Amino acid sequence: MTSRRYRWAGVALAVTAVLGSAACAPSTTPTPAPAVSSGSASAKVQPLTAPGAARAAIDQLVAAAGTHQAVKVDISATEASLSIVRNGQPFTWAWTNGVVGRAQSDIANVNQASFDPGTFNLDNVGELFKVAAQVSGSQQNQQLQIVEYNQGQVLMTVTTNPESATVFFRPDGTLVHTLDFTTAEGISEALRDCLGTSTQVGVIGYRPESGLYVELPGSQQGVITVVTRPKSLPRWAASEKGTLPQLFDASLVNPAVVASIIQLASAGAPVSPDAVASATDSSPTGRPTSTQSTASTAPTQAGGSDESSSASSVQWVIDRRDKLAQPVLRVTAHGTTRAFTLDGVEVTHLVGS
Repeated sequence: MTSRRYRWAGVALAVTAVLGSAACAPSTTPTPAPAVSSGSASAKVQPLTAPGAARAAIDQLVAAAGTHQAVKVDISATEASLSIVRNGQPFTWAWTNGVVGRAQSDIANVNQASFDPGTFNLDNVGELFKVAAQVSGSQQNQQLQIVEYNQGQVLMTVTTNPESATVFFRPDGTLVHTLDFTTAEGISEALRDCLGTSTQVGVIGYRPESGLYVELPGSQQGVITVVTRPKSLPRWAASEKGTLPQLFDASLVNPAVVASIIQLASAGAPVSPDAVASATDSSPTGRPTSTQSTASTAPTQAGGSDESSSASSVQWVIDRRDKLAQPVLRVTAHGTTRAFTLDGVEVTHLVGS
């Protein structure tokens, strides 16, 4: 396995781009478009936070644009806009008080990923705003945006004005939680985010300074894809030159067992299958699946126990560099590295550190 230097400035730039784009909502002084307008401007119009209202407004904007492929969507309680790229030029349509019309576009990057707004859960934007307020601590002037985050990954974000923490949602409306990587739930969610549809992996690991990561086969020989899930941000993918150890089935990794081994190793305790079994949570995958996941259901432990805090400083990696029949988990804690099978048998004496 080749050592990596992760450029986290890239993550900061991506988040800054998302925030900057969200803050610059397009001018919404539309020219009325009766063909796609939902009634006269004098008719009572529901706020877009009402169930179904945002979806109806975006459907009207899609009809006005004449395409299902957008590069950006913005939604507030009272206005919505949709931007597309056609023949290399950006165009924006806005919805205000039930009237749809053209608006000035603020799209600078016409090469960003396009997406179908119909594949995003916009059925209840008010509920998304409620969850975002619980996470960020603010509900002032909330705005939801759909835009590319990284390497074709398109997410929903909710921001506020004045600015507070950006809250991320997946296309299905589930919250991108702040994770505790010492728990089965935190490891499970991070793995699901990093792996996506991939089943074969070269490396699964964790570094305290960056988060949980996986190394996958790249698009060509001599290139690998490194996908990292930071504690409080969505997954981040990058292509790097390198080669992988022998691939293994990611389903062999039980997040509850890994969490238990990490807890025991960080405490300097003996590790064995029996010790792991007694420490393992009976609900190993506990990842929240509700569309309306709240801050209280996030797989993180605010404040954390001393044991959890100690375990969070542990570095670990799973791979097949030893060319054994099964992957080996190496845990480095307090300057000492120990090796284990994925069910908790210590094999440091066989494979070294």
